[in-house]
Amino acid sequence: LDTLPPQYRQKSTHFLSWTWGYRLSTVRETLEDWLESQQGTRAEEVFFFMCFFVNNQYRILVEQSSSGAAELGSTFESRLCRIGQVVAILDTWDKPVYLERIWTIFEQSCAIRSNTPVTMILPAAARLSLLAELQQGVEGILRVQRSLTTVDSMNARAQFPEDERLVKEFIDRHIGFDRVNNQVVSFMISFIGNVVEDHMKAGIARMKAAMSNGSIGSSDTAVSTAFKKTFFAAKHNLFSWFSVVDLPDFTEVPDEDVTV
Repeated sequence: LDTLPPQYRQKSTHFLSWTWGYRLSTVRETLEDWLESQQGTRAEEVFFFMCFFVNNQYRILVEQSSSGAAELGSTFESRLCRIGQVVAILDTWDKPVYLERIWTIFEQSCAIRSNTPVTMILPAAARLSLLAELQQGVEGILRVQRSLTTVDSMNARAQFPEDERLVKEFIDRHIGFDRVNNQVVSFMISFIGNVVEDHMKAGIARMKAAMSNGSIGSSDTAVSTAFKKTFFAAKHNLFSWFSVVDLPDFTEVPDEDVTV
């Protein structure tokens, strides 16, 4: 990063949560897609903290000169609080690798502890797969619902057993695995609702465009209005469908005094 001109290395605006094993094209295309959805946000205003480009991976992985989990609270959580927003890339909605890795579960637990907002995003193909599943009706919704019940942070794994042990001890001591599971499910439900909302809004926009150029007659305006009302009612029902767990009222954990 030190080789980049100053305009390309500003203060991080988002922490990027992801897992090794993703294709570079998947990460790039998913972020491009997410940026397009952020109305009023320019690409040059967004700066991601991505561990691959910031941490010295050679010393961590090859020389093993430092333990990846050695300074959990003092380093990672303070950085996360300082940045203030998390964008998490999941490879798929059905049993994502993201939820099987203890480091990404750790990142989620830190976000929950510090009340840092988390936005989950999917590659375009996975998002279309999710929509196709939901369009199957009750059976499709139940399949997506069942996929959410498989979230099990206690069984997440790490490359190095010692890191896995330390991270799990940290989670168990500071927040608990049940709370992590419940909140991750909540993030996923919010994401699914946003996917449906974006899809329906795009459909409404296409309908309006067709009306303006005469492809749909003005008599169909009432249909469009009714469609909107039906959509918002359906979105409310969707969240009810996905209430797979009773999320407790969590007590707020104050942000720690942080430095980077």
